[in-house]
Amino acid sequence: KQWLRVLFGPVRVFSLDSSSLPSRDKQDLLALHRGAQIVSEIEKNAFKVVIDHNFYMDKDEVHPGSSMSINIQRTPLPLEGIYVFPQEKPVEIHSIGLQLEGRYFPGEIEFLVSEQNQDEMFESLGKFQIKPEKKSYQEYKFEGIKAKYLKIRILSSANENYVQINEMFVKGFHEGSPQTTGSTSGLSAGPPGKIMFEDDFSSGNLDHWQIWNDPDANDEDSQWAVVLSEFSDIYNAFDHPATFLLTGDQGWTGYSLLTNLYAVRSDGNLSGFVFGYKDSDNYYMAGYNFQKNRFELGRHTPQGFEILAFAAVEYPRKQWFPLKLDSGRHRILFRFDNKIIFDLDVAVPVSGKVGLGTSALNVGVINFDKYQVVSIEETSLPDRELQDILASRRGAAVIYRETLPKGDKFDDLID
Repeated sequence: KQWLRVLFGPVRVFSLDSSSLPSRDKQDLLALHRGAQIVSEIEKNAFKVVIDHNFYMDKDEVHPGSSMSINIQRTPLPLEGIYVFPQEKPVEIHSIGLQLEGRYFPGEIEFLVSEQNQDEMFESLGKFQIKPEKKSYQEYKFEGIKAKYLKIRILSSANENYVQINEMFVKGFHEGSPQTTGSTSGLSAGPPGKIMFEDDFSSGNLDHWQIWNDPDANDEDSQWAVVLSEFSDIYNAFDHPATFLLTGDQGWTGYSLLTNLYAVRSDGNLSGFVFGYKDSDNYYMAGYNFQKNRFELGRHTPQGFEILAFAAVEYPRKQWFPLKLDSGRHRILFRFDNKIIFDLDVAVPVSGKVGLGTSALNVGVINFDKYQVVSIEETSLPDRELQDILASRRGAAVIYRETLPKGDKFDDLID
């Protein structure tokens, strides 16, 4: 077997003044590989290839992809395609450009934008006459138009049989999220000590919750329900990657989450609190991973799920244990059975919906009971205690250079 080795050279960290950073270049806002989508149905595949360009880093060049070619005898004009920007988030449009190659040129084109995918909501940016020039790039400038959806409407064609567009490029900026720009003073969940939400599940329903299922899971739905048994709580018996119960709103920050967890049959992955939920690509989760027998604190971003901290500890089965999570703007404190498991600083303020979550239970059953959200101030959190930072159960490891010294047992010192 051949082993591969990756080596990194010296790593240096320098302080800098943000004002010294270069001015932002306009970004490619509408491309399939960045998450943009075509949402209209007429000639869907034809309009889709208009934004299928790719950037190749090794060559530092953009490959235009396939060309859109439509038989307008079969599908008469006017004809339109509607696109949604990545993650359905607003952008600021500064230019729209069309790459034209062959002889089947559009005649007149109209661009329209909207915050919603409804016909009456689209506003026109203007109608533009296309120049019949082969291998040309024709660009139209705008003054920072904000939109979530873009519609291109082909009104006429220079050819009576076909119309063709090789590629469309929309340049501008992604609008900053409230997590990183602007004031966050209005995002507090309320005055300290205020109960923002609570549910003891005695109502027998989940009317105050939103059920979220992992979009990458199969087509079956999760099975959250109130248990009519001696537990009288909530459970999930479900084998998808992840499913949540959510409540609150996007602006919540500065809160304590409290619940009790009872592991009836547990062979699944992470179960516990969901917090800072923005969308299916942006949220935090803290709880116990029954597959790996450890507590975990993780963050999901568009790049995937990242474990921020873990602690390998056995979780007793068939007993109720309290879980508590304090989320300040820049600090996360997680407790199990009134013992601090994680105490982490975070650079980006945490805000968003909250709830309960579990994943990959298969035949496992997890019970939650008495869920409560209470507003707090970060200054009210306890002083930090010294933490055990060199333990194999928390991820520390012994590393060597070329070969392991014979007979060394240094790993026994941190087990």
